[in-house]
Amino acid sequence: MIKNYLKIAFRNLVKQKYYSLINIFGLAFGIASSVLIFLWVSHESSFDKFHEKHENIYRITSDASMGGQEFNICYAPSGCALKLAESCPEVEMATIMTPYQNVVYKYDNNYYKEKKVIATDSCFFKLFNFQFLEGNAENPFPKQNSIVITKSIAKKYFGNEESLGKVLLTNGENPAVISAVIEDLPSNSHMQFSIATYMENDNNWDNFNSLIYVLLKNNFSQNNVNNSLKEIENYIVNLMTQSFGMSTEQFNKAGNYIKLDLQPLTAIHLNSNFYGELETNGNKTYVIFFSIIAILILFIASINYMNLSTAYYDTRAVEIGIRKANGARRGMLIRQFSTESILISIASFIVGILLIKLSLPLFNHYIAIDINEGIYNNWYFILLVFALVMILSFISGLYPAAYISRVNTISILSNKSISPVKKAFNTRSALVVFQYTIAIVVIVATILVKKQVDFLLNKDLGFKSEQLVVIEGANDLGDKKEVFKTELKKNSQIINLCTSDVYPGGKYTNITGYNVDGYPPEQQFVLKTIFADADYFDTYGMKILSGRKFNSTDKPAMILNEKAVELMKLNDPLSNRIIGNNQSFPILGVVKNFNHDPLKVNLDPILIRFVDNQNYDFITIRLAEGNAKDAMSFITNKWNELSGDKPFEYYFLDSKLESAYKAEMKAGNVLTLFSLLSVIIACMGILGIASFSIQRRIKEIGIRKVNGAKDSEVLTMLNKDFAKWVFIAFVLATPISWYAMYNWLESFAYKTELSWWIFALAGLLALGIALLTVSWQSWKAATRNPVEALRYE
Repeated sequence: MIKNYLKIAFRNLVKQKYYSLINIFGLAFGIASSVLIFLWVSHESSFDKFHEKHENIYRITSDASMGGQEFNICYAPSGCALKLAESCPEVEMATIMTPYQNVVYKYDNNYYKEKKVIATDSCFFKLFNFQFLEGNAENPFPKQNSIVITKSIAKKYFGNEESLGKVLLTNGENPAVISAVIEDLPSNSHMQFSIATYMENDNNWDNFNSLIYVLLKNNFSQNNVNNSLKEIENYIVNLMTQSFGMSTEQFNKAGNYIKLDLQPLTAIHLNSNFYGELETNGNKTYVIFFSIIAILILFIASINYMNLSTAYYDTRAVEIGIRKANGARRGMLIRQFSTESILISIASFIVGILLIKLSLPLFNHYIAIDINEGIYNNWYFILLVFALVMILSFISGLYPAAYISRVNTISILSNKSISPVKKAFNTRSALVVFQYTIAIVVIVATILVKKQVDFLLNKDLGFKSEQLVVIEGANDLGDKKEVFKTELKKNSQIINLCTSDVYPGGKYTNITGYNVDGYPPEQQFVLKTIFADADYFDTYGMKILSGRKFNSTDKPAMILNEKAVELMKLNDPLSNRIIGNNQSFPILGVVKNFNHDPLKVNLDPILIRFVDNQNYDFITIRLAEGNAKDAMSFITNKWNELSGDKPFEYYFLDSKLESAYKAEMKAGNVLTLFSLLSVIIACMGILGIASFSIQRRIKEIGIRKVNGAKDSEVLTMLNKDFAKWVFIAFVLATPISWYAMYNWLESFAYKTELSWWIFALAGLLALGIALLTVSWQSWKAATRNPVEALRYE
């Protein structure tokens, strides 16, 4: 019996190639799209879970408010690690780590700059489980000058040679001995260092400049941990108030506070938005949104299957009638149709897996992540997908099989329609409307994400980012730095240049508390501080609103942005002096607000301090418009001439600023890809439905044409139903997409408008695509000779 079911099912699928191919490839596209999205979601959700004790590892974060200015940072004073480990019995281990540092290493007369070097203590590799390839995981830093490197670094420096014991020269002078080699950090790690150097915990309390991780014991008491953190908070406040010359009561009364908290390690990538993150974090909203899209795409493919199956079974009326007249029971018919459904599903599964295999490398490149192709060796995953497809096919095929098998035999053989037309039409129409509602929502999201990214990239930042080149590592020139700057200024293609400790988009190296001369000591203002020379404002094209810029003869002085003046409530800022680091500074001017940080955060109060001939690592160069290639060639040659073969690194600032919106651009790419796929899948379904609907109306079309109907009138008649479906879908999709995207935009400090034309464009695109999809079939039917349809009447 089963063999007979399979034979008949196979013959029917081959006989109706058109419907079979649409069904198979529609479902295969749905499977491939959904699996790719779920692989991305799985990757984003798996960050740091490869560490053996990840559930008990936490990072200390700091929330602070000083002078009405709030700060949320992932750093804390390094002394917190030792104090928490000593005072809290719930802490099994604590480790500290510096943010990434740029270090130049020399080996075999070649210089290399490594940009992701960390310094850490002896507990780091005990707390985290990184795979050791060479060396001892229990003692990774046997000496003070020991370093641990990754496999890629070992390959880069030594090829296939053994790395242990090799010596690199830090900055060309100080020996660093390689004591261990670890596997490259997986892409789902929130830290991506390449070299780890050793440092002792200096028990420092002056600066919030260390990343601190703690391992808590199983079944730890949250109250005990909170009490220990509270004690440390009070200790930090006492130290700060002593340096400010105020009491703790005055500090608290002014509304200031410092709060330490524990953040789960696995929450860092998707749930963290602290200042100073090591890498660009993901976004939990995108993970949820794309998970929903994956489910909806699979649902669209299932709707196609249900619609096309009911339409296809309607054309098999005579076959069904003869089977029932010859004693076929309802259960037999259901098993027959279910067999066909299973064959289609198996074929779709195979095609879908092949599509995933072919598209995964392109998908990885397109969204700039590395999803492991090892899924094909994971039989659990393959079986899970197959089971999902089979369940889906059973559910999708059960409805058409059940409703077809209960049709009255006499109605079939008397040449009546086997389906209750109105009901089937309404069900089918509702499913198509649902498909296009989903497609329109995804199209709206795609357009708006692209619009928001364009807005962020093109907004006026308060300085001119075009034609700016940032050279990183200027201190590698040593005493030749001033000579280098002088030589560059002689070139007519270079308009100006400046030296500073940070560039727009980079992380501040100094966040300092200041007071205004004459204000009470408890009125402290914590400001992000930039150290820069006299050419800073001209190079960046910033506008001075009052006062003047720095000049080379200035003594220690500073310039405030508008936001800092507002925060400090300075009515006449040029007549005031700022107190900081036990020094008094005159305010020389006020600069127009500029966005130093990405536009995802609010504008900060900023203080720019004048320095001259200081060892700050960044040189920013403004190039004249024209041939940037020649200018960069000149700059590179001068660097090589003066640096002694030290590595030369530079980047154009506008390109660097774009990287701050990597998550949004990645989301835009994913949305674009899968909105296209959702539309393609919906179009495949509507193409099949259109073909079926037109086939059933062939005689009607013939009669209309015989009675004088024009081709255009027939075409309009056939297309209007599909246009009506898309219009209903547009009405449903508009409020859904508006609500979703309005809430998404609220996560940005600066955002584009949610314009009406976005929804109109999405609706027109959906309508145009739908009409183009069915118009070919409609045109064939409208231009067909009516004699062919009526010859047997």
